[in-house]
Amino acid sequence: MIGLLVGVAAAGTLVTEWDFESGGSDFSSGGVPAIWACGEVLSGPGAGSSGGAACGTGLASNYLNNSESFLLFPDVPLSGVNMPMLRWENWFAFEAGDFGQIEVLSGGVWQVVSPVYGYPSGSVFEGQNTEWH
Repeated sequence: MIGLLVGVAAAGTLVTEWDFESGGSDFSSGGVPAIWACGEVLSGPGAGSSGGAACGTGLASNYLNNSESFLLFPDVPLSGVNMPMLRWENWFAFEAGDFGQIEVLSGGVWQVVSPVYGYPSGSVFEGQNTEWH
């Protein structure tokens, strides 16, 4: 499950929440090739973080080589929100030399952002962490 929280963690206000058990149809895949999908997780931990489904690049197998793919979230109105925060749970299994990052589109430019507690490998997700965190 992915949720969008706003405010500080101790006093955040939930703006919206997505439950992938219903299919994740509000999300779309982009990039070359566009390999993200939402559905039942059969690889990695074998289930979503709070059910059987999630969005990923290899729900039933490994991701494709030479891909630069991304998952687009639905637009969420944030006017009047002082400090928007995204809360998500993830697992990953990257091949050597591959990595993942979180980016936001701001003013028409993609910008890398860091998780509150940082990336596990400096500035990226890399290697393997096959439990939901």
